[in-house]
Amino acid sequence: MKLNFITVLAGLILSLLSSGASGDDIKYECKDLLLTSNGRDQWHPEWQNFKVLRKSETVLHAKCLRNDGKTYRCTRINLNDCIGLQVDSEANTVSLVAEEGGYFNMRCGACILKKTQKSDYIENKLICPYLFAQDWDVDVNLEDILFNDDGRIACNHWRGWDAQC
Repeated sequence: MKLNFITVLAGLILSLLSSGASGDDIKYECKDLLLTSNGRDQWHPEWQNFKVLRKSETVLHAKCLRNDGKTYRCTRINLNDCIGLQVDSEANTVSLVAEEGGYFNMRCGACILKKTQKSDYIENKLICPYLFAQDWDVDVNLEDILFNDDGRIACNHWRGWDAQC
């Protein structure tokens, strides 16, 4: 009898744990990075450098596609929060920083949906943790990485892109 009770209790705990995760299983794949400076989208002609007008007002946007087909857009990702970018305030430019072997690793913001239970409704907010773009091989892919007219990063041969959050 005691063993049956423990088995039922363990089963109940496991079912509660597994059911709690099912509602928040939405994943976001974030791509199409866009730089906005003082309300204008602006890219430097060279792909690895872009101009910033005022650092405090320069943000990155990421268009985020949910796995259920809906699209969201994250805003207000400050360049200061990006790892792998070098900001030159005097020259007013930002550059991707190459690591050993000519690879780039850049972490900025991406999208997840945060659900907050209020007294009578659930509040949904998009928050920005990390977007991770890795393994851009400049030796192989320099001519393939460029900025489109609408500010999206285009690359024909991604060597690594992990932007799921």
